[in-house]
Amino acid sequence: MAYLPELLFPAIEFPPTMLFVLCSISTIPLSHYIGMSLASFSAQTTFGWGAFINATFGSIIEIILYFSAIRNGGLNGLVQASVTGTLLSLMLLIPGLSMIFGGIKFKEMRFNPASAGVSSVMLLISVVGAFMPTVFNSVYGHHSLVCEQCVAPPGGNLTCGACLWQPVSFSSDSVYNEFVVPLMFVCAILLPIAYVVGLLFTLKTHAHIVNNPEFIDPIAVAEHGPEGAEWSKLQCFLVLVGSIGLFAFIGEEMINTIEPTIEFLHISQTFAGLTILSLIPAAAEIINSIQFALSDSTIDQ
Repeated sequence: MAYLPELLFPAIEFPPTMLFVLCSISTIPLSHYIGMSLASFSAQTTFGWGAFINATFGSIIEIILYFSAIRNGGLNGLVQASVTGTLLSLMLLIPGLSMIFGGIKFKEMRFNPASAGVSSVMLLISVVGAFMPTVFNSVYGHHSLVCEQCVAPPGGNLTCGACLWQPVSFSSDSVYNEFVVPLMFVCAILLPIAYVVGLLFTLKTHAHIVNNPEFIDPIAVAEHGPEGAEWSKLQCFLVLVGSIGLFAFIGEEMINTIEPTIEFLHISQTFAGLTILSLIPAAAEIINSIQFALSDSTIDQ
């Protein structure tokens, strides 16, 4: 399939690696505008709804990129590594950057332990649900003993290579087909349900936990309102939809060029997924988290 720049400029040959770099760079301003629209929109709502909007639309970007990679074919390992990298960034990178930038500006930042506990439980459920099928298959899946070929040099002793236990093919593994596949569907169904239940708990039935005045800075409350928003809700919606649409288009081009880029850089799909493909979709969340930290309103989200 031809790339868009080659269709617009047929006389110019664009290397796939260059296109991938250009697409990656172009996501920076899009992430900036997504972050600005989310920050302006959340400034006109409660802290809980602001965190919900930020997480939801950040996930939409990742879903678009990962769907394009799966549809492209041959990139399942890349997507699996990207999911792991995203979980690590959510658990370590984003909170760490928020604390660093918030600590630079503010001498002391307080967080709501009840809200943090709910978020920690939701994150634990996500990790368990994401990795349970893999762990189950690694423990109970069938394995076969594979030995390296034995060599008998002329006049020498017979030497054989090491023997290793390796998982059998998924198509011929009865444990995988009868138990692991249903477990994957169960986890895929339960995780969105757990997400919705968590939203109802934090935003509806127990909203006072997130919006506890004891753990909200009065200065942040004064800034977190309609007067602190740079754009109206309609402007935020239009910018957000337009930026996500452009990101989906750019993500398609990135997926088309990522395989040649990986081969050119001599890196594995696992490494690329843990680093490149997991950080690019999270750019909007990272920027928005830093913006919230600078207003002293992100630690308890």
